[in-house]
Amino acid sequence: MVGYAVGRFLRVSPRKVRQVLRLIQGLEVPRAQAVLAQTNRGTTRHISRVLKTAVASAAQRAQVGPETLRVTRATADEGPIGKRFRAGTQGRAMSIRKRTCHLRIELDAVRS
Repeated sequence: MVGYAVGRFLRVSPRKVRQVLRLIQGLEVPRAQAVLAQTNRGTTRHISRVLKTAVASAAQRAQVGPETLRVTRATADEGPIGKRFRAGTQGRAMSIRKRTCHLRIELDAVRS
């Protein structure tokens, strides 16, 4: 692992993030950025921000450029769930779960 970045307490459900992470897992960084630019999901904004931070981390730690890096591991774990209530029928309270996630992207050098 050359570099990594973590985005914590992102206000999006982990399931939605995992759907996009499956698209970029194992790709080189320029290709992963291109895939994220073409994907029409709201979570791509969060993922591309964390990916950009991971590339900067790798550049600082190992002095490598983004074209020589590959996304080796990308995970989205659950964060704390905010619990809210909404009025339901006949005086009941219906619960709303505001999910958050912790995103981690790890990069490694491409072996040629």
